[in-house]
Amino acid sequence: MGGLKKSLFLGYSQSSVYEVVNELKSQVNELEIRNSQLLKPLRNLKIKNCLFRRLLLRLNVYLLI
Repeated sequence: MGGLKKSLFLGYSQSSVYEVVNELKSQVNELEIRNSQLLKPLRNLKIKNCLFRRLLLRLNVYLLI
């Protein structure tokens, strides 16, 4: 990521600020995509875990009878 370049009078140059902001937006977008990609398998695992627990409970009830 490029750094901010100081201008002579006003602090940082506008172009370097826009460049840094755009790079940060791009990184945020990539992380949001990655996050959504990871959430789907996590949801699937939670569903499988819930089904497995139900199955174990039914098995325990069946074995106790």
